[in-house]
Amino acid sequence: MKSRMIIPLILLAAVPLAAQDEVLISGGVSHGGFGGPSIKITHLNGQAAFMIGSRAGWIINHTFVLGSSNYSLLSKVDVHDQGDDATSYLAMNYSGLELEYIRDSDKLINYSIYTLFAPGTIHLKDSDFQRYTSNDLIFVLEPSLCLTLNIARFFRISLSGSYRLALDVDSGGLSNEDLRGAGVALTFKFGKF
Repeated sequence: MKSRMIIPLILLAAVPLAAQDEVLISGGVSHGGFGGPSIKITHLNGQAAFMIGSRAGWIINHTFVLGSSNYSLLSKVDVHDQGDDATSYLAMNYSGLELEYIRDSDKLINYSIYTLFAPGTIHLKDSDFQRYTSNDLIFVLEPSLCLTLNIARFFRISLSGSYRLALDVDSGGLSNEDLRGAGVALTFKFGKF
């Protein structure tokens, strides 16, 4: 009889201990998400360049975003290979993972910081912009500071400033420094915030 009473008493005593766990996120967790187009003005190989892309993300508790983005170069960027007098044109694409922290997302104007970690490719094209003359795999690390204007419950516009670091560039006389540079992006976000 005594052994039957001991087990329930031990279980009741353990309940307050289990309630004292420390966790990073407590209570109910809200989820949302967004997606939308993005346009970027930046510098590549010492020339102004225009890129187009998109951003998407899973929003956790209106504060943290686990997302992705991709960008492709639209402008003609000249590249003069040191071993050749002919001019080639740069083609560049990169896409990868974004981690973002949003501050006061419910305010009319709020800010966030995020970083893009992205593998990418660069290609050199001939003067007809048809045939690839060189290919290279690169890695891009791009931290950004972003201001967002809440237009409607489902729509926001973000203006961000970034600095792109390009790593492992070794194609057609280009180096890491030729593809690194500041940029300004405008993103149209649609979703549940």
